Amino acid sequence: MKISFLIPSLRKGGAERQFILVAEEMIKCGHTVEFITYKEEESFYPTSVNTVYISKKRKIDFVFLISLIHYLKKNETEILCSCYQGIFEGPLLWARLVKIFHSKVKVYSCFRSPYFSNAGKLVEKLTSNLSAMLLTNNKAAKNILINSIGVNERKVKLINNIADNNNFYPLTINKKLELRQELFNKSNKKNFAVIGSYIPVKNQLFILKTIKYLLGQTKINSLYFSFFGDANGLKSTYDKCLAYQKEN
Repeated sequence: MKISFLIPSLRKGGAERQFILVAEEMIKCGHTVEFITYKEEESFYPTSVNTVYISKKRKIDFVFLISLIHYLKKNETEILCSCYQGIFEGPLLWARLVKIFHSKVKVYSCFRSPYFSNAGKLVEKLTSNLSAMLLTNNKAAKNILINSIGVNERKVKLINNIADNNNFYPLTINKKLELRQELFNKSNKKNFAVIGSYIPVKNQLFILKTIKYLLGQTKINSLYFSFFGDANGLKSTYDKCLAYQKEN
């Protein structure tokens, strides 16, 4: 079976890592799998999976849509899987628009976030019928799709994240002490860290507000707090967190 994963890029990120793992396992099962990207961002994870780049120069780009449809027809792709949400920046709606003009391809839509804007909910109500399956890695998104948006339960499947044991594993006590000294170097303080890109779904600002509240309820008077992640994920979120830290 020929399967194409539509994703903005293979930059560093949890979604990108998960879909690469899935694609590599599907190839082992005998399927022909590739990634179709449309953002000029450097690939972070090494992979043997073929990657095709189709230029998308603006948020709403119908030249990109035509090129995508042409490529999928020429390649005889059987399944087009949009890797996560997004109306025009993300791949979800573009994959469904392909279905309108290329009826032979099956569209699978993936949801990795339990957060749906009002516009996102409206898009689902209007276009989810174009997807053969809606796949999510969390129960909250599944419940919203079925109970709030009204998607047929048989079309929504929960698939948990893959555990990447090569890169995520328990650390020894000595290694923990070594990393604590290297990353924090604040042995006289309580240490708290959040690792992830500065995007709303990571809830950095909420965490900051929670810590402020907890400090007011406990006797802890010395806390070292750090974020480790990509500040370019969404600069507005980073700026809000930075401003809150300075004020509090």
